[in-house]
Amino acid sequence: MSVSIAPNITLSYGTFSIFIAPQEDLQRALSNLLSRQRGETLYLCGNYPSLLFHLKKYASFFEVRRALTTYQVLTILDEAHHSLLLFEHDPTLYDDITDLPETIGQKCQEYATTTGTILLVASKPDRSLNLLEPFAHRMVFFQGEHGSRIVPVKKRTTKQKTLEGLW
Repeated sequence: MSVSIAPNITLSYGTFSIFIAPQEDLQRALSNLLSRQRGETLYLCGNYPSLLFHLKKYASFFEVRRALTTYQVLTILDEAHHSLLLFEHDPTLYDDITDLPETIGQKCQEYATTTGTILLVASKPDRSLNLLEPFAHRMVFFQGEHGSRIVPVKKRTTKQKTLEGLW
């Protein structure tokens, strides 16, 4: 199953996607997605949610969980069971400990492959998104009127240290 979140951009079930776009485009994309989403949806936000207020007319379609620390994000991801998890990016969550974006990325990738789809949304790229990117199935930069750039993200390969099993 896939659903369109913006022109020529679809979201596939069982993937961890990062969608970076201007605030107004994020609002439209999430409104479009929530108006057609039929499964259980969780909206995960951090300290300063900026999109949540604009989605209030769809409030009956999703549950909201707010995380003030990255440890709370990890706990929420462990407890979640939703078929769609919308994750509003908050770079302030990663201010204290620099290696936590990788841990969050691994947990998001695991959630996507075992439980449901994760769509992480952000209004601009930052250092913590760069650290999350290797764990995402894809990252999309949507530039509104000027078009979009889809950045395919390669799956992480195993960390094999020998040549055994390659031939």
